[in-house]
Amino acid sequence: MKTNDPDLEAAIAESVMATALMGRLLRFNSISASIMIGYVLSYADPRRPGIFCLYRAYSAEIARRNEVRDQPELPILSLYMFRSCIERLDPEFVFAARYGRQAVSRRTA
Repeated sequence: MKTNDPDLEAAIAESVMATALMGRLLRFNSISASIMIGYVLSYADPRRPGIFCLYRAYSAEIARRNEVRDQPELPILSLYMFRSCIERLDPEFVFAARYGRQAVSRRTA
């Protein structure tokens, strides 16, 4: 979907990717998967965080939630699964988010 608002376009693209990723993770704990998707989408950030750094943050978030949780513990989904979700993100979206629109323009020129 094309609009005149690049921020809206980015939000729509992020929402579409989150929905696509969630579909693949339905057989796992939905809370843990939802938290993981948030960290996976954080890969598309101008600060350019590394995959393992984000995975550690995701794991720490699950551990914090498990400390205060009365219900059964949330599982920590694997690094392999985390990495494969990042690899499924739209490369153009990730490049634009990590390096900026000007870099995209230079790349396509």
